[in-house]
Formats: sequence, structure tokens, C-alpha cells
Amino acid sequence: MLTQRKLGISNQNCCYYFTKGSMKKMLFLLALLQGVLVWYLYRGEKVISSSVFSDREPTRPVREYAFQGFHQSGLFHIPLTYQEDMNSFYAEVAKDVWCFVRGLDLASSQKQHSCICLTGWYGLDCGLPQAVWSSEFLMNGNKPGVWIKRRGRPRRLINGVVFTMDFDLLEIRINELNNSVDAFLVAEQNCSTTRDETSLPLLSKLQQGFLKEFQHKIIYVSIGDISLQKFEAVEDHEWEHTAQVDMWRNGIQMLTDFRPDDMFVFSKMSDIPSGDVLLFFKLYDGFSEPVGFHLRSVMYNFALKEPLSSYNNNSNNIMLIACSFAFFSSLCDYNVNDLQESTWKQSQHLAKFESNFGKVNYWKVGSLKAPAGWSCRWCLRPLDLGKALADQKCPNKPIGVHVANSLLKDNNSLALEMFIKRGMSLDMSFVGHRVFQPENGHHYAPSYILLNKKKFDFLLGECYGSDTLRNETLNKS
Repeated sequence: MLTQRKLGISNQNCCYYFTKGSMKKMLFLLALLQGVLVWYLYRGEKVISSSVFSDREPTRPVREYAFQGFHQSGLFHIPLTYQEDMNSFYAEVAKDVWCFVRGLDLASSQKQHSCICLTGWYGLDCGLPQAVWSSEFLMNGNKPGVWIKRRGRPRRLINGVVFTMDFDLLEIRINELNNSVDAFLVAEQNCSTTRDETSLPLLSKLQQGFLKEFQHKIIYVSIGDISLQKFEAVEDHEWEHTAQVDMWRNGIQMLTDFRPDDMFVFSKMSDIPSGDVLLFFKLYDGFSEPVGFHLRSVMYNFALKEPLSSYNNNSNNIMLIACSFAFFSSLCDYNVNDLQESTWKQSQHLAKFESNFGKVNYWKVGSLKAPAGWSCRWCLRPLDLGKALADQKCPNKPIGVHVANSLLKDNNSLALEMFIKRGMSLDMSFVGHRVFQPENGHHYAPSYILLNKKKFDFLLGECYGSDTLRNETLNKS
């Protein structure tokens, strides 16, 4: 045991260094200093909170919607999907028996403890819409060697379009495809150097709150004026081919976090794929690629069917087509033209791609009786269509240059009304025929239109009375 003596410390040195009186004074001073410090900190916090934060606006105000105060910057991270995300698409009707909700007769299924499908839905879990079931790929379930299986988690889908002054079709597209598409690439052409509201009407409207509940999914892509790049007169297919290439070249650089099985859906503004068909691609594996779409082709509105020959005979028509990110990057080198023109068949990477991802085989989903979407040409509001015909300086309005002379006048509402009522094409080359909506015709038009008939009466052919266009012109002039 070490004692004080052994440590060389005397008993005298173990006493206080200060007297008892001086020690009390020191303790008093320390307590006083502590009190002053607490008071100073309290007063300082109060001064800061009252003079700085209460009188100053927040440095980063919470935005009501994504495009409020929008400026083009940063990358869009494609949202991840998880296994539990599948639960929102399926219902358990018995122990370990899961059925696709949209195709399910729930009451009958719960009684029989198995998946009982509604009319127009097929498969063991009722997840195959008629457009897929009757396609050349499945042949009503009779195609040998084809195995469709449910995925572990949803596939991510990206749809890209070039905006063409049709706010209604953009609203319909995004509402119709919201449950199946994870990101919308929307390109707008800047037709002037001023970049004001006139040159970028879509961006301006988005900043004002248009489609605000979906803006977190919209990636806005501004492309330059392409009207004089290679041609002076802009026809539909020329303008849209060039605009599509520009959009995907610029838009693909704004996306990140790709997966090989992510699916791109390439389409014109006038072509709207079926949301049910896209859900099939989102939730199932086992199909080959790329995939084309058989569309119900109409003009002016969904009640006026365009002759199939006029649509198919346009060899320059941009197809609605879909493929995976792996396919687009490996075989097309991110070039839309390679996909549209099928030059990917000559790719030097084709054999290696097939060894990694399976046999490549182009097929079309949908049929004449069960289309996989809609192609609605010239489906603008009557007044907007008249303005687009009278002013084609900006190819944000791809109508085509070869139209009847009577439609190119400033006051063309009467002539346009006559064309629509007679079902005559703008270039007078063919006449469509009217089709009345069947009682259960879910292939007739997108469901969002049928649920909002009053708002979109012009797209159902219900607003073309003798004075409709004249009244609309007078009211908006």
C-alpha cells in the first residue's frame, strides 16, 4: 500500500491551498459567473428568434407543385419499385390465391376461392387484357413455348412524347397512364429566341399548376427550333421524326438509375397506348421485344373512324413501339431511328444480346377487335384546330402542309365544321365513317374521356351542332 510518506507527500501539503474564507469567495464567484452565462444564453436565443426568424421569409418555401418556380437543373431519379408495390394491383381471394384486381370478378372469386375473370380478361390470375390475349404473341393462349409469369416487383415504364399544342390529349394521356407509367418525358420545341410564354406555352402552363398532381412524374425537355434544320415545309412525319430524335437524345441524359428491364414507350402525341396493356408489361415477364401496338385510328374525335388503309399506307408514320432499356442501349445505341426503322436487326451485338436476354422477336399487341390504344389525328378543340391550320409557322402544331385551301384562311371555322361533319380528311383524300359507342365499349376511347364526357364532348363527336364552332369563335374572340 502506497502511503503519503512513501510518495513523498507530507501531511501539511495535503491541506487546502487556500484558506476557508478565500475558498467561499471563489465558490461564490463561480456561481455568479454561471448565472450570468445562463442569462446571456437565454437572452441571446430570444433576440435571435425574435429579430431574425420571425421577420424573415423562409429561404426555401415549400412548393405547392413541382413546376412552381421551376428551373431546368439536375437529374431525375427514376423511382425504385419494391415487392410490396405488387400488393396494390392484386387481391387475395383465398389463402395464397392472388388475382389481378382490374380483371377480377371479386364476388364470384371469393365464393369459388379462385380467380374468376371479368369479360375481356384472361389468364390464371385474370391479368391478361384481351389485346394481349388475342395478339399474335399469345394467340388466345394457344401459342406453344410461351410462358407468362408474374414479376416479383413492378417493372418501371417511361413514356416519351413531343408536345404539339394539344393540352387536352396530354391531360388524357397522363391521367390514363398514371397507374402504369413511372415517368413522362415531355418535349416542347422553342420556336423563338425570346423563351417567353408564347414560345413555350406548355412550360408556362405547367408553372401555373397544369397537371400539378402528376408533375412529380413529368420530365420537361426543351428542344430547339427544328423547322429549318433539313426542310423548309414541315409535314407531320418529318417534323415528328426529327423532334423524337432530339427529345430522346436530350431526355435520356436527364434520367438516371436505369435498370436493364426498364421499358421505354415511344409514341406520337396523337397516339395513346392502353393503360391496361401497359400494366401487363409492368407486372409480367415472358414476352419478347420490341413490341408494336395495333391502335384504333380515328380523326377529329373518337366517333369518326379513319379508314385503316389510310393509316397503314403512310410508310413514314411513326410507330407506337416499346422496348427495354437493355435493348435500346445495346442494339439501338439510344437512337430512335434505329428502333423505328428496324436497323437494330443488323447490330453486331444482336447475338450477344440474345444470349443474355433471350430471343429477339418483334410482335404487335392488339388487334382490330381489341386494339392496344388509340391514334387520334387532328383531335384538337375546333377553335384550336382552326388556329393551327391558319398559322403553321411554329411546328409545335404538326398538321401537315397539304390541306385544302379553304382551311388555310384566317376565318376558316365554317369550312372546318363542314369537314368534320362530313368526316372528310384535311387533305380531302379520304372520308371516315362514324361509329356509335357500344354500351360496354372500353376499346372505344380512353376511360378518362368516358368518365369526363362533358369536358371532352368534342372528342366524342357530341358538340358539332350547326352553330358550335361559330359560337365558340364568338365567345373567345
